[in-house]
Amino acid sequence: MKYAYIGTWKNVKSKLPGKVLVFKEAPNGKMKKIQEVILEESVSKIRVDQKKGLLFASLEAREGRDGSCGGEICIFQIEDDGTLNQCQKLPSLGAYPIDFSMTDDFLAIVNHGSTTGRICRTRQSSDGKPEVYWEYDEASLVLYERTKEGRPERFLDRYKFTGSGKIPFFQESAAPHSISYIPETGLFLVPCRGTDETVLFRAERQKLVKQGVLKAKTGQGPRNAAAAKNGRDIYIVGEIEALVSRYTFPETEPVQTESVVTEESAAACSDNPCSFEAPHPSDLQISRDEKWIYVLTRSTESLSVFSK
Repeated sequence: MKYAYIGTWKNVKSKLPGKVLVFKEAPNGKMKKIQEVILEESVSKIRVDQKKGLLFASLEAREGRDGSCGGEICIFQIEDDGTLNQCQKLPSLGAYPIDFSMTDDFLAIVNHGSTTGRICRTRQSSDGKPEVYWEYDEASLVLYERTKEGRPERFLDRYKFTGSGKIPFFQESAAPHSISYIPETGLFLVPCRGTDETVLFRAERQKLVKQGVLKAKTGQGPRNAAAAKNGRDIYIVGEIEALVSRYTFPETEPVQTESVVTEESAAACSDNPCSFEAPHPSDLQISRDEKWIYVLTRSTESLSVFSK
């Protein structure tokens, strides 16, 4: 039997809560909705652990309904009929958990942070003079240990992302936007839109150990990454400038960069890359046979396909 799980965003204007929708394949081959789980906040990511029969959903929020600080991860047991039964809630230990990745032993959560909850602070500059600056909701990577049953229980470590770039709004903070795991190398990839870097981590002795940085073109704004099964070929797409780059690990500079939209689409908003009318890629995937690279782009509503 085939099942599909879809997370939805919260719509404040329409007063629609975030949900997880469960679909089951009917005898006629079409998918039929069999369950609707209301979670209130926007569901930023869903991942299924088939071996453990668990579904994880991150709720992209700055605070809980009870006023508690940070977002959370909801964990569901997948029943024999495909329906979901919530069995655990886990704090993301940060604002706006946007993505997460799982191994057999660990759960790694990316908290995007935010530039909307900024506060004014004062510090002493290098020349001894006082200066004021904005401090934003912290961006971080949080590591939990998973039990034999697959449930995350013990907090292990946390890494704080810092820095910013030159593009207004998109690069006012580090803004890590996704995370992916390479089983062949044991590396986690975290693209940071605000610093034009993709940071590499490994979980060693129950700690997050930074392994290096893949550098992107200034203003590209890395958003999503994927790696081939050999662990060496890594593909990263930018959100600000619609470019996809290929890296050959451990080299830190791209060996190839291609546009994911037409010249006309790229030029239409070249003078205002911050506009949401500009083409902003939002996802990247590699086909199972690794022959194709797929890039999804907002505003142009296009799916670009590249051959390897």
